[in-house]
Amino acid sequence: MKLLLINVALNCGSTGKIVEGIGGLALSQGWDVYVAHGARYVNKSGLHNYQISNKAGEVLHYIESTLFDAQGRGSRCATKRFLKVIDEIKPDVVHIHNIHGCFLNYPILFRFLREKDIPVVWTLHDCWSMTGHCAHFLRTNCEQWKKQCVRCPQKHDFPSSYLLDRCKYNYTLKKQLFTEMKKMRITTVSSWLKGVAEQSYLRKFPVDVVPNGVDTKRFVYTEGDVRERYGIGDKKLVLAVASGFEERKGIHDFVKLSKVLSKEYQLLLVGTNDSDKKTLPDSVIAVSRANGASELAAFYSAADVLLSLSYEETFGLTIVEAMACGTPAIVYDNTAQPELITPETGSVVANGDVEGVKKAIEEVCAKGKAYYSEACREHALHYDEKKSYQKYLDLYVQVL
Repeated sequence: MKLLLINVALNCGSTGKIVEGIGGLALSQGWDVYVAHGARYVNKSGLHNYQISNKAGEVLHYIESTLFDAQGRGSRCATKRFLKVIDEIKPDVVHIHNIHGCFLNYPILFRFLREKDIPVVWTLHDCWSMTGHCAHFLRTNCEQWKKQCVRCPQKHDFPSSYLLDRCKYNYTLKKQLFTEMKKMRITTVSSWLKGVAEQSYLRKFPVDVVPNGVDTKRFVYTEGDVRERYGIGDKKLVLAVASGFEERKGIHDFVKLSKVLSKEYQLLLVGTNDSDKKTLPDSVIAVSRANGASELAAFYSAADVLLSLSYEETFGLTIVEAMACGTPAIVYDNTAQPELITPETGSVVANGDVEGVKKAIEEVCAKGKAYYSEACREHALHYDEKKSYQKYLDLYVQVL
């Protein structure tokens, strides 16, 4: 059996590593596995892989997208060449992940897959496939995606457009192309995202929940020098991890929190960029990134509690990674985050309630990390990556 995986990244970033893990498990079970990907986010892979576009082509696609609101409609020649590769591979199943990222022309691809009658599994990691423009819509409380996008309130957000607003055309085109597919199965990474899909035009397809998986062998309690390196000492360490702390990730709430927490607590944010560091006060330790999973596990292990003040999360991978290291979490009551929390593993606080966050931190730290650690580890094991990847392989068999 032949499996073709399509994703913007190759073995890097969250989706790239998920695709690599799925492919590796499929390979071990006798599948021939191929991965098609973009040019900018690439690490060494153990799978047969094909780069759809090149960096110059992706720049041109990006320019077209940002001027004319045409994300996913550039890269025409590159995608037509890719169709020839698909014809050569003759996959039994095509598993699509993120296809927005200026490397692929989705109208050309979907028309081809429909014509060839190839079974498709499509994993949704955000909401882009169901809207006329945006990948997330809650921050503006927009509900146009349920019927028809007309005027986008987030035109300048990813995938940004600085000239035209073509969300009405994009929505109509996506709805037509995606709903015309004959053999397609949708999977989402959370129950919350499944609920969104079932309110969109994708509701005509079966929707399964397959949570993102965590490598529970790498994310485990790890001794490290985090406290010594950053001069934290005996303070209660409140940790947050993200790939950039823009407004959607709650950076302004972290600023507010830093002003109300007593000096016995230390806020430390991993994954900050230069803009974040300018926004955050000096009392907050801002770290650019962790050097691999081992160092990240050491950050999680050193923390007394993990904090996620994000306003939009389709899953919440850092929450489960922290739990795998025995660290409880506090999250806002929105999107998929509450699904990951039990009374034994952390706390859920109302959106934007910084005083509530402060109180939750104090309560969790008063009970002590040891009170939560065993339950956190056990809970995280439910999200072991091998279990998630096997669900996909089982789904391929069902689709066939």
